[in-house]
Amino acid sequence: MQFVANYVATAATALGMAGHIQGIIDDPQAVSDAVRLWRRARDEERGRLRTLRTPAPAYVRNEADLLAALATAYEKAGAPPLRTLQRRGGNAGGTVSVLPLANASRIINRICLPTDQRQYEAFLTGCNVPEHALGPWREAWHRARRVRPPT
Repeated sequence: MQFVANYVATAATALGMAGHIQGIIDDPQAVSDAVRLWRRARDEERGRLRTLRTPAPAYVRNEADLLAALATAYEKAGAPPLRTLQRRGGNAGGTVSVLPLANASRIINRICLPTDQRQYEAFLTGCNVPEHALGPWREAWHRARRVRPPT
């Protein structure tokens, strides 16, 4: 939660609003509320979330459904910058990112799926999908990868 508080403080300073948020930094609920409101405002600003027709992970049938679900997860996370998404996704062995920026961009733009399950889960982690909620997403990955379009 301290990271979120620091993020809110940095964002507020960058936007010239530092004086307006001084009281919420020490209150975890207020920080959580501020992040929720920011995500809602970001969604309104971008306007993409309402145009995405996406099944819930439990109803993903194929790769197209999964790409749409991943794009929706990204939008619900507030469409963070790619470097933020990459940082949240973690590193393999300490220095090499599990989620290269180019791959993150292709996933967000529904061009291609992650290269493997580890990259897939790194993308979801970058979108703030909690570990306890990954079960349906893992099942969706396996379903979508099993169904191949006819050639």
